[in-house]
Amino acid sequence: MVAFSANELKFETQEEENVLLADGSVVVEYRPTGVADATGELRLSAERAVVFLEPGSIKELSQSSMRVDDVRGVYLEGNVIAEADRDEYMVRAPRMYYDFKTDQA
Repeated sequence: MVAFSANELKFETQEEENVLLADGSVVVEYRPTGVADATGELRLSAERAVVFLEPGSIKELSQSSMRVDDVRGVYLEGNVIAEADRDEYMVRAPRMYYDFKTDQA
């Protein structure tokens, strides 16, 4: 599961993909559902973010969490911090894009 929190969340639907716009104290957390998941827990925080989602109906999506298969990637901006349990690393950057499909930032 991928969970989101922010001061303001807004969905926008488009033909090729849907996006979730997040502003103010954004936190994106990935929690693996099984032991076979090699990614491990991941926490991304920033001032703002754009979450790129698979196309289709957003009626089934929640504004606070969704399946990782629904998320293509997330662009974060403003005091970005990425923390991962897998290799116990932390990265700080002014902006970052994290691709959930390839597990790369």
